[in-house]
This record gives sequence, C-alpha cells and structure tokens, in this order.
Amino acid sequence: MFLFLKMETSGLYRTELAPASKAQPWAISIAAEYTSEKGERYGAFDFHIKPGNRAVKPDALEAHGIDPKMCERFGVAEAPVLALLSDIAGKCRAVITYGDLDNRIVVSLLAKLEEAMKKREGFYVEKWRRTNLTFVDIQKPACQMECKLPSEKDGQEEFRWPTLTEAYHKVFGDSEPPNNAWEKLVMISDLFFHLRAKGHFPEVKDV
Repeated sequence: MFLFLKMETSGLYRTELAPASKAQPWAISIAAEYTSEKGERYGAFDFHIKPGNRAVKPDALEAHGIDPKMCERFGVAEAPVLALLSDIAGKCRAVITYGDLDNRIVVSLLAKLEEAMKKREGFYVEKWRRTNLTFVDIQKPACQMECKLPSEKDGQEEFRWPTLTEAYHKVFGDSEPPNNAWEKLVMISDLFFHLRAKGHFPEVKDV
C-alpha cells in the first residue's frame, strides 16, 4: 500500500532540537489516504487537531489560515490520530509527501506521544522508520526537474524547488489554489501517479 500524507503545522521543524522536544512544531491539520499501488483507495482521513495549550506561530497561521479556536472546538484529540497513522504506516510499502517537513513532524509527534503515553522508546516511531518503508518526496527531484524553474540564487545553476501549487499547475495546467490539507493531498496523489507513469520514482515502480 501507499500512504499519502499532508499536514498543516504550527511552524517549521527545528533541526537543532531533539525530535521529542516540546519546542518542536505540531500538526494542526492532518490529512492522509492509503491506497493500492494502482491508486485504489483503501481508506482516508482528514482531521483538525485540538491545540490544547499549544500555540501556532504567526507565519504559519498566515500561511494556512486555520483558526486554533475553531480547532479547539471542533477538532479531535491528537493521540488517537497519531496512533492510527502509525498503524497504517506499519502496513504500507511507501509514504508519499511533498517536501520532507511532514516526515520530520511525524517522527517528532510520535516521539512525544511515546513519552506522554509512557511507552518504550520506539514503540510508535519504529513503525514509521522501519527499513522496508520507503519515503518518497515528490518535490525533489521529480517536480524540480519537471518544472525547471530558474534558481533565484545568484550563481546557482540548479533549478529551484517548486511549491506544490506551482508543480501542479506546470503538470496539469490551470488549477485553483488549494485551501486545505485535503486538497493538497489530492494534488500530491495526482502528481505522484502521473510522474510515476513517466518513469519517476523507480524505488516504488509497479510490481
């Protein structure tokens, strides 16, 4: 199975901190879909997460526009969603994301969950990091090479990394900007299967 994942977070991952640090960002919205290797859906979910006492950084709030007060009222508890995500990952062959932020956030959240639930280290994380689970970041280099957007840095010849919206527009033409994690997840899935058919992602080619 393939697991497609998109999150909206409270901020950017901090590489100088341990994954389980309370200062690491959290996910205010989590969308996931797991499918067959031909794209047939087996299941999906799309949840806003209750913030509790956690804050959302202003830059993140401006980027995704998700109201934490709304999430506190209508969102769901984080722990069962993370446990579900870990369980699904344990059944999958590959996790597909756009960029590497979501993968890092999941490891951080699962490490925090282990501490909160007083589980042994790796109880949840090891399903996510197991050796036979492949992580596919479709932004680099597949969408990067498909879009061929000039680098904005002087003297750098390599093409820059396109945003998800830029990549989708380049591959599929005119499209409306996504409004939430689920719409972004659909774009990731569409791009993945389209680009795999063109020969990208040999690590998860048809079996």
